[in-house]
Amino acid sequence: MVRFVGINAGPLRILVWPHKGLKAMSNLKILAVAGFVLSGAASVASAADLGHPRPAGLPPIPVAAPIGETTGWYLRGDIGIAYQNSNPEIVDNRFTPTTVGLHNFSMSNPGFVGIGAGYQINSWLRGDITGEYRLQSRFGFTDKYCFGDNGGLPVATPGIACSVGPAFTGQDSRNFYTGRVASLLFLANAYVDLGTWSGFTPFLGAGIGFAQHKFSNLVDTGISENYFLGVNVGTSGVAPTTFADKTTSNFAWALMAGVAYDLSPAYKIEVAYRYLNMGKGSQSLACGGPTCGDSINYKDIDAHEFKIGLRWMLGGPAYAPVPTDLPPEPRLVKKY
Repeated sequence: MVRFVGINAGPLRILVWPHKGLKAMSNLKILAVAGFVLSGAASVASAADLGHPRPAGLPPIPVAAPIGETTGWYLRGDIGIAYQNSNPEIVDNRFTPTTVGLHNFSMSNPGFVGIGAGYQINSWLRGDITGEYRLQSRFGFTDKYCFGDNGGLPVATPGIACSVGPAFTGQDSRNFYTGRVASLLFLANAYVDLGTWSGFTPFLGAGIGFAQHKFSNLVDTGISENYFLGVNVGTSGVAPTTFADKTTSNFAWALMAGVAYDLSPAYKIEVAYRYLNMGKGSQSLACGGPTCGDSINYKDIDAHEFKIGLRWMLGGPAYAPVPTDLPPEPRLVKKY
């Protein structure tokens, strides 16, 4: 039998003392017992070393960079429809005053397309410059004139139909105008973003710039009702007259409100309302004799518009996403 006298700290030493009267254990058995003791000591050392650093050669654990404000350049494109209107009047030098009011003005609703470039200054302020082409809008209106004699009194009333009495001799005239207008619009815009909730960002904006209008295909068709002593004696017409095209430019301004949605960190879609005022335009009318210089003035050309746009942030996302394709981190196993 073997008695273990002790194990001291430091290099392991096993002291064996043979019992008196027994045969000594063979060297092989002594070595087996020593190996068992050494393996137990190694297990204790491993258990005490659980806080070791990550094994060499493995990549560090990725951590997302803090999310910062979205800034940088962007491009944009827009399409929309405009409910457009104007308040035209005719300048007719045959009368005093020369301005003649018009009747039954109407204008079709044109579509428009635009492109632009801008800069996101911070999370709440941005600005851009845009250019738009506005498709042709058709318009039409009527003017009224009364010429003649009413019981020896001359009658010349622009903009008003005749008040026919039993002594009236003259013409109750109508002119029917039709035409088209197409426009180019250039604006410098500023926007205030009002915060983001679940990807939605409402905003307000304003813009200033100029609009260029091209008026074309203006045609005048005239018809007169002829009276003699209050009796209608027939209708006379005038062949349609086509006037020259005219291009004019004017100051423009706009107010906007809408909401943007984040399709991704780099793409945003917008839906917006815009009130647009494009100033005025004018077009000369053909005339004969000393009254040349007559014209149509298109005042207060404005529109209520609805548009949809796409913004592309050239800088991409404003933060570094966590990679998802790294190998899994090896698990640490406690040994006892």
